[in-house]
Amino acid sequence: MQLSVGELARIKTLENGTQVSTPVTLQVISNIQPFSNQGSSGQMRYRCMGSDGEQSIVMVLPVHLTPLVDEQKICRFTVLRVVRYSFTRKAKPNDAPMPFIIVSDAEVVGTATEKLGNPERSGVGAAATSAMAAPAYQQQQATPPAPQQAYQQQQATNPAPQQTYQQQQTYQQQQPSFGGSSFMNRVGETKPSGYGSGSGGAAPVHSGAAPILHPIKDLNPYHNRWTIRARVTQKSGIKSWNKQTSQGRLFSVNLLDDSGEIRATAFTQHVDRLYPMLEAGKVYYISNAQVKMARQQFSTLNNQYELAFDDSTVVEQCAETAGVPQEQYDFVPLANLMRHDKGALVDVLCVVRSADEPVEITPRSGPTDRKMVKRDLTVVDKSGFQVRATLWGQDAQEYALPADAVVAFKGVRVGDFGGRTLSLPSTGAMTANPDIPEAHMLRGWYDSAGRGSAFQT
Repeated sequence: MQLSVGELARIKTLENGTQVSTPVTLQVISNIQPFSNQGSSGQMRYRCMGSDGEQSIVMVLPVHLTPLVDEQKICRFTVLRVVRYSFTRKAKPNDAPMPFIIVSDAEVVGTATEKLGNPERSGVGAAATSAMAAPAYQQQQATPPAPQQAYQQQQATNPAPQQTYQQQQTYQQQQPSFGGSSFMNRVGETKPSGYGSGSGGAAPVHSGAAPILHPIKDLNPYHNRWTIRARVTQKSGIKSWNKQTSQGRLFSVNLLDDSGEIRATAFTQHVDRLYPMLEAGKVYYISNAQVKMARQQFSTLNNQYELAFDDSTVVEQCAETAGVPQEQYDFVPLANLMRHDKGALVDVLCVVRSADEPVEITPRSGPTDRKMVKRDLTVVDKSGFQVRATLWGQDAQEYALPADAVVAFKGVRVGDFGGRTLSLPSTGAMTANPDIPEAHMLRGWYDSAGRGSAFQT
């Protein structure tokens, strides 16, 4: 097995955050260790030392390779063909920055019986390399540095109560993003038109040369210089929370480019500025948001990360939308809802045949003084079935579509109250009269034949 001898020397000269898609062949030369920043999503990642036969570097492996590590198909002396990666330098107190690579995609070439070549530990630090090469039990017995010891003693003496989601988000907003360099340190005193706080308004249209773009699928917490061009496919209403320990507001958007999707959220002091800027269906240049591990209970997207907007976030409308995909749907006919389990999330394209007035209800669980607003719709499609679809909260209050509107539901939940029903959760979205071929076909069918049809329930 032939390694890419000399490639690491070249890689270590790259700019911090450089994305590379030229494959290199490297060998794992250390024990593979869990990566400490795996987050609350439960998706384990691993790190190890990689070698090109002359030099070595820390590698953070992607989530999709975790099963291969667990099955020992990737282990010490395994040779990997690293297809895509980003190069990063991590600042270390009183030491030179540590170079490492965040692997986005790789494949196993094979596993050797010994180390190939004689790699130096340049640019990594002998202590870091030795720590990963040591047996696991020795690492567990290692004494933590003094600040960590003090923190552990404090936690043992006075353990902190479990934080709520809002408390965690409030804390995270106060923390600097990984890498330490602030937005204003990077760009000086020149503020882009889409930057800063204020009363809000439509996002300015980008002028000048197009920025260098970064794919959504390659965003990670270790690279803070990036700009994405993405379409807002979903936008939530502004939601509030008021607890004994915290209160605030938030809204979220789903962002889509040709590489993938990611959820982004603005909290409290950033809501007024950013909420008017972002409109569903439009395309924007977005930069300078914090990349965090995703909380999967609040998102249905296939992405291990999410974005948190802050004071430095820049949003500019993009006039050139060619190549940016529209919202992607996987429509399920109403007649096939019985094939899906209760609680499943599906996409549905339908015609709203009637809409009830909104009503206020008291939930079965929770405080007795808590009220919720709901509105029931009767929806039909070409499969000849009709079901009840329920909107909640702001969606229910603000619904104002004309009769017989075509609606696309994204991520609507299947229920079984008196037969199959649909309910739009906070993570779902409803788009009226979407400009897609399926919607035009449904419109034509309903106007020509469906309006007078009888539908099964």
